[in-house]
Amino acid sequence: MVPRFASAHRQRGAIGLMAAITLGMALLFMLLVVDSGRLYMEQRKLQRVVDAAALEASNLNAVCSGTGVNALTQATTSAARNGFTLTNGNTLTATCGTLTTGSDNMRVFSTSNTATQAIQVVATEPVATSVAAGVWTMVSGGSFSTTTTLRAQATAGYIGGPLAQLNIRSSLATVDSTQSPLLNALLGGLLGGSLNLSAAQYNGLLNTDVNLLSFLNQAAITANITAGDYTTLLNTNLSVTTLVQAATTLVQQNGAAATVTTALGQISAIGSGSTIKLGNLLNTATGTSTAGLNGTLQLLTLLQSIIELAGNGSAVNLGTAVSVPGIAGLTTQVSIIEPPQFSAIGDPRNAKDATSAGRIYVRTAQVRILLTLQLTVVTALTSTVNGLTSTLNDTLKPIICLLGCTLTDVKFLPDGATLSVGIDAGGASSWVTGYACSSTQKTLTVGARTSAATLMVGKIDSTAFFASSTPAGASAFNVLDVGTTQCGALGLNCGARTAYGGGGLGLSVNSGVVQPSSAFTYTYVSPPNVGLASQNYSFTSSNVVNSLSGTLNGISLVSYPANTPGLLASLTNLVSGLVNTVIGLVLTPIINLLSTLVDPLLNSLLSLLGVDLANATVGANLSCQSGRAQLVL
Repeated sequence: MVPRFASAHRQRGAIGLMAAITLGMALLFMLLVVDSGRLYMEQRKLQRVVDAAALEASNLNAVCSGTGVNALTQATTSAARNGFTLTNGNTLTATCGTLTTGSDNMRVFSTSNTATQAIQVVATEPVATSVAAGVWTMVSGGSFSTTTTLRAQATAGYIGGPLAQLNIRSSLATVDSTQSPLLNALLGGLLGGSLNLSAAQYNGLLNTDVNLLSFLNQAAITANITAGDYTTLLNTNLSVTTLVQAATTLVQQNGAAATVTTALGQISAIGSGSTIKLGNLLNTATGTSTAGLNGTLQLLTLLQSIIELAGNGSAVNLGTAVSVPGIAGLTTQVSIIEPPQFSAIGDPRNAKDATSAGRIYVRTAQVRILLTLQLTVVTALTSTVNGLTSTLNDTLKPIICLLGCTLTDVKFLPDGATLSVGIDAGGASSWVTGYACSSTQKTLTVGARTSAATLMVGKIDSTAFFASSTPAGASAFNVLDVGTTQCGALGLNCGARTAYGGGGLGLSVNSGVVQPSSAFTYTYVSPPNVGLASQNYSFTSSNVVNSLSGTLNGISLVSYPANTPGLLASLTNLVSGLVNTVIGLVLTPIINLLSTLVDPLLNSLLSLLGVDLANATVGANLSCQSGRAQLVL
C-alpha cells in the first residue's frame, strides 16, 4: 500500500510556503533591528549632547547662583550648538552640586545651588514609538502612544586636589597722553631701545587678556620646545622677542585690534638682546597640575613684567619724560633691583607660610628712583640776595676795616640749586597661610607685608645710589655759606675767601619709612576658581608716599662750625638772623616744592611699575578641585 502523501507531486509548493514564512520573519526582524537601532542612535545622540553640555559648563566654572557663567544658560547654548533645541517637547536642566565617595567607592552627586565642583545636565526628547513597543502595548491591552520620551543624564566635575593662585597686579587702569611718554621711556630704556607707543596702543594692550596656558603653549612652539614640557619652558632662557612674538600669534588668533599687534611689533623689534626665564615671573609649585596655568592675564601686565625682568638692575634715565610745573630741569632715573613676580600657583595643602617648601608666594619688584631737580623757584631769589650781600660788603668794607678786619661774606645755595631726591623701595609680598573647602563654602587665608622704603634728600651720587655693593646716602644740600676774608686797613689787601669760615647751614634727609611690625592677614571668602578673574583685596597700612611730605617737613639742618670760634661767637646775632632769613626766604619754598613734588611724582612712577610702598593689591583664586573637568557619573 502506497502512503497517502508519498507521491512527489503532492509536495509541490511546500518550499515556496516555507520561503514566504522565512522572508516574512526576516523582514520582521529587520524592521525590529532598524527600529531599535533608530532608538539607540537617538539615545546616543541625546547622551552626547548632555555630555558636551556638562563638560563645557564645568570647564567654564559655571554657577547656578551668584556671579559667573550661568550653568543652565551655558548648557542650553552648548546643546543648541549640537542640534538640540528646547522645542517640540524637548527639555534640559542643569544642577550644581558636589561629589562624594561612599564606602562602596562609588561617587555620589549631591545637589547644592552654591557649589561648583560638579554640574549635572539632564535632557529629555520625545521620539516616535518603536514598532516592538507598539505591538507589545496592543498585546498587553494597554493604551498606545505614538511617542516615547528618551532621557539622558551626564555629570561633569573636577576630581583633582585643591589649587590656589595669588597675583599682585599693577593699579594702572588707563594710560593717558601724559603717561604714554613716561611708559615709553621706562619700558624702552629697560630693553635698551626706543619705544614710541601712543596712549591708544597702551590702552589696547591694557584691555587685551591672554590665557596663560595658551601663551605658554605658543611660547613653546615659537622657541621649539616640546609642547607640554612646562618645566623645561619655565627654566629656559628666552629672548623678549620670542615671548612677544608668541603673544602676537596668540592675540592674532583671537582677533586682536591693529593697535595691539603694531604695539607688540615695536616691543619685539627691540627685545632680541634681552633674555629671561619665565620661571622667575611665574612661581609654580612642584607637582602642580597644568590646569593651574589656565588663568587669564592682562596683556600689558604680562609684557610689563617680562620687560622689567629683562631690565633687572638697569638704571633707566627718563630724562624730560616727566613734566612738573615750576621745575625747568628734572631728571628721573629708575632701576629695577629685583624682578617682579605677578603670579604664584600651587597646592594650598602644602603652603603654610612665606618660607615653606610648598609655599605659594608672590611679590612686587624692588625699585630705586632718583630725582634730580633744578630749583628754579629759588634760583632768582638766591641770585638777588647774594648780589645784595656782595654789594653791601663792598660798600661797608672801608668803614668796617679801618685798622684791618675779618669780613663776613654770606652766600645762599653756594653749590647751586641742584637738589636730589632718592627713594629705595622694597615693594610688597603675599603668601598663602591656609584654606578651607567644604560642601557649602571655601576660603583662602593669606598673609601680606608692605616693605620699608628709605627716603634721601640732598646731594646724591647717582653711581653710588644705583650700586648694590655699598649703602646709598645723601650728603647735605648746602643752603648757607658764611664765608670769611682777612683784610688789611681800609679793607685793602684782602686774602682769599674761606668758605664756611664763619659757619654755615645745609639740609639733608636720610629717613627710613618703617614698615608694619607684623604681617597683615586676610581671608578671602568664596574666591573664584583658578582661571577666572581673581578676587582682589588691598592691604593698606598708611600711604607711605603721601607721608613723605610730613617727613620733609621734619627736614634736618646741618650746621657747619666756624673756623674761628671767637668770630662765630661775635656774630651770633647775625647768624641767628641769617638763619631765620634763610628758612623764611629759601628753605620754606624748597620744602613746599618737595612736598608737592615727591608725592604725585613717586606715586605715578610706582603705579606704572605696579608697586605701591604701602598698598598691596593681591588677587586670589581657589579651586577646591583642580584639573580639567571630566565626566564623573
